[in-house]
Amino acid sequence: MSILDANFRYDGNEGSISLEDISKHEDYEVIRENLFCSTDGCDCPLLYIPRGKYSEYLKKRNGSSHIESCMHFAPTDSNRRSRRIVGTSKSRLRDDHVASILRGLYDAYNETAEDREKRLAHDREKARQRRNNKVNTSKTENEYDEVYVNSATTSASGEALAEGERNPPVRRRYSLLDLSNNDIGETEGIIGELVEVQNDEERSILILSDKSRKRKLNVYLEQVFFENSPVNINNNLVALNELLISGREIQISCLGEVVLRNDSLGMLTLREKDLRVDRVPLGVFILNSK
Repeated sequence: MSILDANFRYDGNEGSISLEDISKHEDYEVIRENLFCSTDGCDCPLLYIPRGKYSEYLKKRNGSSHIESCMHFAPTDSNRRSRRIVGTSKSRLRDDHVASILRGLYDAYNETAEDREKRLAHDREKARQRRNNKVNTSKTENEYDEVYVNSATTSASGEALAEGERNPPVRRRYSLLDLSNNDIGETEGIIGELVEVQNDEERSILILSDKSRKRKLNVYLEQVFFENSPVNINNNLVALNELLISGREIQISCLGEVVLRNDSLGMLTLREKDLRVDRVPLGVFILNSK
């Protein structure tokens, strides 16, 4: 059964909160780390999983359990198959898939209350169907599944996908507050409010913030970005900065590797195709703004 609400306790504050209101709370970063089951008598610590490919959800933290009388209690399945990673690789995402991810980030970031309710209803129905698809997980001693992990990259050094081969999964971060050190080295999609553009001879940096202006994130556009972008990319970045200074509100969605620089999380974006401004490519945005 899905967990739709929780209790929170921190620094003398406590109360109840619904799943969909967690990300909206002004103390979101603290709230998400101090959630507990709301069933009477059950104090199971909960882990909040922010929206990614699917809707946000709550689950018990590893090593914790609900009490047996709790509606969310489920016995541990000792027959669950083990997994052993036998190989890894990185594959380049197809351009059409990158474009779809970036458009989806923008649409979800700007969804209306009506759009949100439709999405949640759709996600709940998909979750119900997944629960009803029972899988036989019986196994004999020492039996396991061999797994080959293929992760996403936008680097030219990645392997090209064969025809008919699916794009590797990409984590979406709809709030910069959801980024953590666990994301370092992963290729992910993010979206945020543009607050500053720094252009110099060797690189550019787009500085983004979340909606509440609690966190900033540097998106690094280095030499490889300019090599993989149209020849007028410098002029477009200058024009982008001019529009921002003039008071234009701008949202940036981009795809790249999460990096740690100067003790702060950032993103390294390698191509103009991996970046969109208010849902469209940078060149289109500049042209439409004239």
